[in-house]
Amino acid sequence: MPDEEDDSILRVPLDSQTVARLYDRFYEAIFRYCLRRLFDRESAEDAVSSTFLSMAKRIREFRGRTLQSFRAWLYVIAANQVSQSIRQKIRHERMLKELTEQIRQQQQGNRSELGWPALYQAILSLDEGQQHLIALRFFQRLSHAEIAQMVGCREGTIRVRIHRALQQLRPSLQMALDDEHVREMDYGN
Repeated sequence: MPDEEDDSILRVPLDSQTVARLYDRFYEAIFRYCLRRLFDRESAEDAVSSTFLSMAKRIREFRGRTLQSFRAWLYVIAANQVSQSIRQKIRHERMLKELTEQIRQQQQGNRSELGWPALYQAILSLDEGQQHLIALRFFQRLSHAEIAQMVGCREGTIRVRIHRALQQLRPSLQMALDDEHVREMDYGN
């Protein structure tokens, strides 16, 4: 949790030096979020670049005074950039196929892990809002309260939405586990 000293950088006029410090502070978290949503390093880097460009252009619009509120504002910008990227469906499907093949090649020697391609495909079966919540909760490890603040609804609502998304994921993940078990048995013969 940021302390008051950390929040002080938002109290001074937001000049280019301050914007650079904010970039340094939040780049990794925003990059991880974008990567977990887009599943492709190049696309995630593009989304992060667009996020921080948009942040720099719109920094004077930011009315918060804490790093927590700035982080929430930045995640909203990142979510919009990710959504824009996801809407380019043909490109997104191509990226998934390439990633799936790449991960399968990397995992051929290790049959004990649940295949990430199956997890990614299961997550992609969710709607954008559910993907956003799953990424924030499980990949960014944000609390329900933090997510609720970012999304602008009650914490209980977030808990329910995440629970429903997980219920929707369960059959796909179970099928992937069953397939993995069958492949392990085939390799054992």
